Amino acid sequence: GKVHKEETCAMWGDYVERAVFDLTGEGLGPDLCGKDFYSREMGPDITTVDSLYEVLSQMGCCGTDQLPSGRVVDGFTACHSDEQEAFGTPCLSDDDFQPTNAWTLECQGMPLDLCMNLGGRASDTGCACEFSADPYGYDKPTLTDPIATCEGAGPYKAKVRMSCMGAYQKYWKMYNPPEELEAYTTEFCSTYPSDSDPSAVCAKQAANWTIGGLATYFAQNSTCCSPDKRKPGKYKCMSTTTTTTPEASVAATKCETGLPSGDMYDVSDCQASYEGDVCEVTCAEKFETETPGTAPAQYSCGAGNAFTGTAPSCVEIVCDASTIAGLADFNYVHDCAEVTVDGTCSVKCPDNYEFAEGDSDAIYYTCDLDKSFRGWKLPECRKQSCKSETLPTGAGVDLEGCLGTEFGATCELVCKAGYSGEPTTLTCSEDTLKFVGQAPTCEMEPCPVEAWMTEATVTHTCDDIYMDQVCSTFCKKGYEGSTVSATCTLDGDAPSFVADVPTTQCQGMECKRNVPFGVGIDATNCAGKVTTDTCDVMCQKGYESPTGQVTATCQDTQAFTSVNIFCSAKTCGDVTSVYGFAATDGVTTTCSGKKFKQSCSAYCAQGYAMTGTMKSLLCDDDEANAGFVGLPEGTTFAAPTCTAKPCIYGKPTKLGISHDCEGATTGTTCTAGAADGFTITSGAAVTLECRASGVLVITDPAGLPTVAPQPCTVPTYPTGVDAGACTGKTTGQTCWVYCASGYSGTPGLWELTCGAGQAFTGDDGVSCAPTRRLEETAKQPSLRRLSTCDSTLTNLEGTGLANDCSGKAAGDACAVYCADGYDIEGSAVLYFCDSVSNAFETSSSPALPTCTPAVCAYDLPTGAGVTHDCADKGTGSTCTATCGDGFALAADETDQVFTCGANGAFTGTNPVCEPTACTVPSLDAAFNTSGCVDKFSGETCAIECTEGYDGDAELAECKSDGSFSFSSPVCTPRLCDVGLPAASAEFVVDASCSSTTMGGNCSVSCAQGFTGSAETFTCMASGAFEGVAPACTPAVCPNLPAATGFVKHDCVGDLTLGETCRKWCGAGSSGQGTQLTCSLDGDSVGWTGKEPDCKPLKCDSGLPVSKIYSQESITACSDVEYGNSCNVTCATGYEGAATVLTCGLDRGLAGDRPDCTPIVCPPLEASGVTGCESVEFGSSCVQECAGVGFTKVSSGVKTMECTAVGDTVALVGTPVECVAQVCTTGAPPSRFPYTHDCVGKGYSQTCTVKCAGGMIGGPSTYTCQLDQSFSGTLPECSSSCGDGCTAYLMITGSIALTVDSDVLLTSAEAPAALAAALASMLDGVTADMIEMNITSGGERRLSTARRLATVTVDYAIKIEADAAVEALELNPSAIMALDTTELATAINTALSAASIAVLVSDISLTQPVMKVDSVTVPVPPSPSPDPA
Repeated sequence: GKVHKEETCAMWGDYVERAVFDLTGEGLGPDLCGKDFYSREMGPDITTVDSLYEVLSQMGCCGTDQLPSGRVVDGFTACHSDEQEAFGTPCLSDDDFQPTNAWTLECQGMPLDLCMNLGGRASDTGCACEFSADPYGYDKPTLTDPIATCEGAGPYKAKVRMSCMGAYQKYWKMYNPPEELEAYTTEFCSTYPSDSDPSAVCAKQAANWTIGGLATYFAQNSTCCSPDKRKPGKYKCMSTTTTTTPEASVAATKCETGLPSGDMYDVSDCQASYEGDVCEVTCAEKFETETPGTAPAQYSCGAGNAFTGTAPSCVEIVCDASTIAGLADFNYVHDCAEVTVDGTCSVKCPDNYEFAEGDSDAIYYTCDLDKSFRGWKLPECRKQSCKSETLPTGAGVDLEGCLGTEFGATCELVCKAGYSGEPTTLTCSEDTLKFVGQAPTCEMEPCPVEAWMTEATVTHTCDDIYMDQVCSTFCKKGYEGSTVSATCTLDGDAPSFVADVPTTQCQGMECKRNVPFGVGIDATNCAGKVTTDTCDVMCQKGYESPTGQVTATCQDTQAFTSVNIFCSAKTCGDVTSVYGFAATDGVTTTCSGKKFKQSCSAYCAQGYAMTGTMKSLLCDDDEANAGFVGLPEGTTFAAPTCTAKPCIYGKPTKLGISHDCEGATTGTTCTAGAADGFTITSGAAVTLECRASGVLVITDPAGLPTVAPQPCTVPTYPTGVDAGACTGKTTGQTCWVYCASGYSGTPGLWELTCGAGQAFTGDDGVSCAPTRRLEETAKQPSLRRLSTCDSTLTNLEGTGLANDCSGKAAGDACAVYCADGYDIEGSAVLYFCDSVSNAFETSSSPALPTCTPAVCAYDLPTGAGVTHDCADKGTGSTCTATCGDGFALAADETDQVFTCGANGAFTGTNPVCEPTACTVPSLDAAFNTSGCVDKFSGETCAIECTEGYDGDAELAECKSDGSFSFSSPVCTPRLCDVGLPAASAEFVVDASCSSTTMGGNCSVSCAQGFTGSAETFTCMASGAFEGVAPACTPAVCPNLPAATGFVKHDCVGDLTLGETCRKWCGAGSSGQGTQLTCSLDGDSVGWTGKEPDCKPLKCDSGLPVSKIYSQESITACSDVEYGNSCNVTCATGYEGAATVLTCGLDRGLAGDRPDCTPIVCPPLEASGVTGCESVEFGSSCVQECAGVGFTKVSSGVKTMECTAVGDTVALVGTPVECVAQVCTTGAPPSRFPYTHDCVGKGYSQTCTVKCAGGMIGGPSTYTCQLDQSFSGTLPECSSSCGDGCTAYLMITGSIALTVDSDVLLTSAEAPAALAAALASMLDGVTADMIEMNITSGGERRLSTARRLATVTVDYAIKIEADAAVEALELNPSAIMALDTTELATAINTALSAASIAVLVSDISLTQPVMKVDSVTVPVPPSPSPDPA
């Protein structure tokens, strides 16, 4: 049930929505009207006006009219006021503010030009401006208060014509009630048939018109008429004549003669006087009796239809000039002394003065009946000013200071703002009202160039820029930014530039040409550098230059200055100084002297064993580790793990030498000296070094010391022990002690060893006890001494055997044991020299010990690469020493034989072995095997990727067969990634350069728009390109043709690609400059950019602005551009030769102005009118009637203005209406057979009298004379019928009767009665001359109780022509002049006499038609004609 707010107003008619409320209550604050209402759900549906009022009532808002005295709907508690604007009010009708029709505002006396400015037209009183009824219309002036409009424009009186409703709408709400509204209703309600005062009646009804929305209803149904004789609504205001029905016919005869004649008399009271009546003759309007207060003259209607009486003495009323307010306050010039009613006079200022207000040269007054003058309030007079067109002009001259200068005064001409020059003084001449003096010489002042225009990055065209010109700032070469336009305007009185200047006008352009490049050159600081910026060019990481860093400057050519810097790869430090890489760490490398980005290897040196793999390193200019990093990239930098190998050659094995060299490893030392039990006989202990070759080398050139074994002292044993075999034994030797003969012990034999302490060991438990044998021996001493067993010694000898039996006597014991150099198996054998057999005998079994050669452990063959077969060789054996795998005998060397001696040491000479040399592997160029040169068996080397190739190195080992054992590394050609100039606007880098590897080539050429030969760059082993950048020269844009017209430019002088030039607007023009860029256009270069829109400046001084010049000239010259001309012609109403003005650089129009003088309007050709002769254009005049014989019938002052009409001039205005005094006597008869046009003819006018139709006779002329009588002779008229016929005058017509019964249609007597009634009204006409025919009827309802009928009666009057000529004054005009009331009375009388019960209440006549007809009279037949 809620209605959208925009539809609420529209559904009840043409209303404009003013209410702004939201029926949902969303978003409304507590201060708005209707807050209580919105806090709950909407109640009634808004479908009717009343329901809307109910809503508004609950809201507590004003009624719809918003008026302080307007109606308030029940419940409306808050009305609109200036202090509080009620929310939700109101929906108002447009009719509440605007007339329903266009209305006219008249401003009396308003000059034509001001009137035209208001969109008006000249009227008889001044200016009539028509305003639109449409409140939103734009075709006519906006509706304003008419009084304010006129009075605001000058001393002009407002007169408003509008409807009564319009008056209400316009005035009622302003004045409540307005006097104007009462005046309108009073004027047009005066005919209302009521005894009440019409003003009061209308005022009372108008009071109802204040009821808001019901105002229209009450106004439409009001009985008060509006000024246009129409009610505001649909009803016309009719005349209210009351019709009465007299009791009988009027029989009396009306008086027609005897009254005084002349305009000075008012005889209206006597117009309907009949015999016996008395009436009054007074002085007519505009006249008065000579003696004021004289009573009206009495006239009596007597016999003979004539009046008798004495005429009053009437004279014209003359107005008193003193009633013109202010006339005596100044020496005005006027002609108001003897002015009669409706006469006019003018009041003017004296010579060289003019009215202070308005443009009129005269104020006109009209003489009113009350003897006072009616007209404008008289303005004051002021001195006239010199004519503006006489001001001297010139470029930049400000005329404002001299406009309006009064005669006799001086003024100063100065230069306009924006111009400079000394002022001059002019004098306004009293005689000519022209200025005397010279115009100043004014020169245009340029806008001073401002600081922001002269910034280092900016160039401008702002020198010598004058008012309204536009200049531009541009970015200098090498800078970019938006073009800024500055307009030279006035800042106060001084010219200054106005522009929207950005914070930064121009920014340097990025340098992209001649960017420093080359191997190892770091120009990253130059990226993004713009004009004038500098950047440090240095060597990249890993490179160095003897000159250090250098500076490049970004030039305005967008190219860097050339720099002289050469960067060479840095050499990495000594990696052996890094922990883990020292030689003592067993590491060897190929890293010595490596330069940036060169790789090398670290592996274990000869004499060391490697755990894991070798290490690949890269010289990377790292801050740590001597500049090296691990490879592959990202690998942790670390040394290989190397373990020293033990030396296997050169250990001292010489007898008597001891050492600590077991386990000695590469790089370590050991010592050798006399072993325990030996004494150095020469030399000293020595130090041995474990060399990488695995050979222990004695550092002392003298070699090992000479040692001798120490002798052991034979121990002293008890008797019975034989230790003789131990005599002379030295360290390491063994001997046997045993029980001597006659002694025994267990086991009886003991082996002793000469130890290191010069003492024997092994003699623990030696003990021998005497035996019986000893006793026997003792008994036989001779036997014992005499016999020996030497002869059997041979039985005791053998290889490896030794004994101490020699010289033994019988009975002696001796031992057989192993000789030095032999090892005994078991024990020695004890022998006795048997005295019997004189042979050595033993009881042991076996009889001899088993002796095996002792293995030699000393002085084995030794030396690098020496191998032998001496292992396990025993005493007396020999072995051979030669060279092992990987070694070969040196020159002149042979295998050597070593013999194992009894002392356990070999004797022989060590052979000299040389290691076998490995042949360097034959690999392709990608592999570097230089580290494998001169390698011998057992040695290792690194096979690396050749410089220019990338890959991990592999370790190769020299085998004994002279070949290397290795896995070939994977080496790929290195991709070059530095050393090329960057692709830019200048260079084109071939696409193949991105994949060019070591040894390959690619080209760098000049980019499009540049000329120069391409250059080849070679990818070097270092991974950098080497080559020279091509010398690229930017293409030159063609010079633009020389500037013509307003557009100027500086696009010449071998400007190259990327450079800019300017175009700007030159002198005499204005427009935003543009910047052109030398750009690529296909395969060539050309200029791109917009053309400036240069518009020529218009001249703004020296313009012809006076009204004496034609509007076309003023318009044309106000739009003249520099270098052009305009024609100056005189305005319509002025005459003079045309001239030409030319617009110069100084913005002034130069040339002579035409000498334009006003044209005199031709006088109006109007009879009886005077007063507007020789009126110049622009002047006005008042017309009057020309004295005797003419009467002024128009009211008010009739002002004529000499103004332009088309291409000429004419007097324009509402002409005075002067009517010649009408002739009242001597007029030709207005009856058959004459027709004439003399009715209403006045003095000096003529009229023509003719014979009526059907009659013949020439016309004659009548003249109206000064005494108001016609003079002239009637024409002789005769019938044109001829012999044998009769001419008749026929008048036909119809009468419409309003009757109360339709009996006339059926009554046979009715036509005769109607003919009798009409005949009674026409002189010389009888009833038998009239034929009546009742032709139609109708009916209309008056009320439920009464009906009226309408009957049409056609009549025809037929009179013989001759009789009509002689006796009848009859014509259609005479019939139409019949008094219809009297005719109705005559008809009612005739019908009553014929006993026809019909009452005629209204009559209307149609215009009769008169013609002459003829009837042929029969004549006797004539004799037959003679056939001849």
